[in-house]
Amino acid sequence: QIEISACYEKYMGLQLEEAKLDFSSQVYLALKLLREHPSVLRRYQKEFKFILVDEFQDTNFMQLKLLEILASSHKNIMVVCDDDQAIYRFRGAAFSNILNFMKIYPEAEKISININYRSQKDILDKAYNLISHNNPDRLEVQASVDKHLIPNSPKPLVPVSFSFFENVS
Repeated sequence: QIEISACYEKYMGLQLEEAKLDFSSQVYLALKLLREHPSVLRRYQKEFKFILVDEFQDTNFMQLKLLEILASSHKNIMVVCDDDQAIYRFRGAAFSNILNFMKIYPEAEKISININYRSQKDILDKAYNLISHNNPDRLEVQASVDKHLIPNSPKPLVPVSFSFFENVS
């Protein structure tokens, strides 16, 4: 851990020397600026009265804190997320952000969009059954969010089948 901490310190120093920042440093420094300079925070809160975040399931803890401080004066914030589409956990994206958002903003309305315009019922049902193997670590279970998709068109187009093969040839 001492070696890792020395490497991190050197890395941070190189960023400053080269006047270059990585993504996490950008978020960290923005959060630091807003926390340490209330006049800057007020300026941005005044300029951005409404906040919309798409793909919220791919945010990390620091990004949640940045949003929380920006929205603290007006609480006009909307997030769009689907925990089943989270793809950035390896970069620190946290499912807990969704649950924490609901704790921070308990008055926020939860809206599920359940109409699907792309797939037929058979595909949606099979996909739902497959994804449900991720329970109980899903919003559907932890926050009582209905995520069962309904097709826009009730007629089946193509039957769905599963095939298993021993190898690729």
